[in-house]
Amino acid sequence: MATLNPGGQTCTTTNVSSYDGYASCNFNNLTGGVTYSVTVVTVNPFGTSSPLDLGSIYVTTPATAPLNGSITITGSNVTERWSTPSSDGGAPITSYTVTDMMTNTTLCTVDMTVTPKPTSPFSCTFAKPAGWTSFYMTSIRAVTSQGPGTGATVSGSIQPPPSPPMLQVSMLNGGNAYAQIGTYGSITSAHVDFDNGTSCDFSLGSYQPCTISGLTAGDVVQATWYGAGTGGTSSTTVGTFVYATPGTYASVPAPVTVTAGNPTPLITWSSPTGNSLAVGSQSLSVWTATGSTYSVRCVTVSATSCTLTGGTVGTTYAFSLSAFTTATTRIISGTGMM
Repeated sequence: MATLNPGGQTCTTTNVSSYDGYASCNFNNLTGGVTYSVTVVTVNPFGTSSPLDLGSIYVTTPATAPLNGSITITGSNVTERWSTPSSDGGAPITSYTVTDMMTNTTLCTVDMTVTPKPTSPFSCTFAKPAGWTSFYMTSIRAVTSQGPGTGATVSGSIQPPPSPPMLQVSMLNGGNAYAQIGTYGSITSAHVDFDNGTSCDFSLGSYQPCTISGLTAGDVVQATWYGAGTGGTSSTTVGTFVYATPGTYASVPAPVTVTAGNPTPLITWSSPTGNSLAVGSQSLSVWTATGSTYSVRCVTVSATSCTLTGGTVGTTYAFSLSAFTTATTRIISGTGMM
């Protein structure tokens, strides 16, 4: 009977080789990186012999799986990151390999024998495989003298690039242009460049001014824009915006309070005048008196009135008016706000 320490695991055999007279048995589930001592005794009907020390053995096993695997996809590039495994199995790690589990191809390797040696957390960057259209699955393994260790699986879904955002350019008094990007769906940010050198960056749902000075009626402004999201960057869009002389409103609706006796007040205003292009439509945006985002929008063509519905009794509302004209593309030619 043989005994292994630490752990006290034993194995017993009655098999003695007819060739050399040696007996053998197996120990299982040993831990890599541990030195074990082995003693053996002989047992027969007359008793047990004194233990014989067979010396010690140093055990090495394949490394365990690397920890904290993650993937970041940026456009056509992929960066995979991970940390040192909990056990190297008792043998130095000579490299890490990242494998595409769908095609069984090696994506990248990190050499651990170089000087200076890479330190945890580790990373490698590679081109996004053509097959990664909606899903990916990789395996990261630490390699030692015992071969590749247990793999750490990193998988996930891939979002396609977002559709191009909508861009609206407002031409206001003084020759200043204001741009607004419609961020929707998977778009989290957007960027626009105007041909006069002005650039704007937009975060989700933001409204930012972009000054384009010295415009006169009929001037054409060209814009190039795109959106970005978790799936990458949208295709680039190019558009033109024709500047029209902003019109004015002789009068705009005054703030109104919704009361129980008048829950649907009629809002009226004068027609815009002075536009260099004909008005195609008008937009009335309804705001709370504190200036929070409007809750209602009314769009008309030639009418100069709109009924406010859905208001909260006891709440005072203010209004913003815009007159839209059409040329090569839609523009806003005049605004008025209370």
